[in-house]
Amino acid sequence: MPSILESSVDVWHNADSDSHVEPDLETFHPSQLASECKRNPLVSKLGLDDNSDAAGYFLRGVLIHEFFEEWVGDGPVADELDVDLSNIEFEKELEADFDDILLTGRCDIIDTENDIVYDIKVRGGWHKFNPPVDRHLDQLHAYMGLAGANEGVVIYVNAKDPADIRTWPPQSDGRDTFEFDPERFMGLLEDAREIRQALSNTGMPTSKHEIPYDKCGCFSCQQEDLSFPADDADIVTKPLPARHDNAGTSGESSGDGGSSSNGSAPA
Repeated sequence: MPSILESSVDVWHNADSDSHVEPDLETFHPSQLASECKRNPLVSKLGLDDNSDAAGYFLRGVLIHEFFEEWVGDGPVADELDVDLSNIEFEKELEADFDDILLTGRCDIIDTENDIVYDIKVRGGWHKFNPPVDRHLDQLHAYMGLAGANEGVVIYVNAKDPADIRTWPPQSDGRDTFEFDPERFMGLLEDAREIRQALSNTGMPTSKHEIPYDKCGCFSCQQEDLSFPADDADIVTKPLPARHDNAGTSGESSGDGGSSSNGSAPA
């Protein structure tokens, strides 16, 4: 039984491994665009990154997210604390076209009344905690652009004690959210368009030498572990399809509560 329990984490990870893989030209997830370089978003989008060694790390984060959704979003916390959470949505599916780029993702928390997006980040503790972290703000900006929200907050949770929470910006008597920056959001879309053009030129990489971006030396590049199909028959050698040519990715909202915006950013 102990070995079965150990293996169960890998089984879970393998079952979820394709959740963010988008083998077309235009579809991106906010977490992919929140990167220091363009190489990592590309390999993540195409499912070439092997992060199986971090399965336990990912599971820890998922379980904490699910706890807050179950107990705060759907559970007894609102009644117990006598607070109105009717305007709060957890794990909101969002999808929107921005001309030639489709952004799709699941936002942790949205306050629909006050147009605030919250993104939860789980940490092992507060060692070297020094916000703001640019990639966290980039990811939140992508969600804010998807949701049409004007304000955002990053919520950091201590995995060793989920009741130990810090935020960016820090909660205070003054302003405790940051405003949406349209230029920052447009910069993320431009990064996606550059990656789109690179993939349009090169097609699906079949080896690390065919990836159109060199390693830049950032943390993601240093930790990179790639996995290409072992069977030549599984390698997509033809040009990657545009979304409208790729069955199953029509560009319409995939979630019951998903956005179908026309790509306009919030004011």
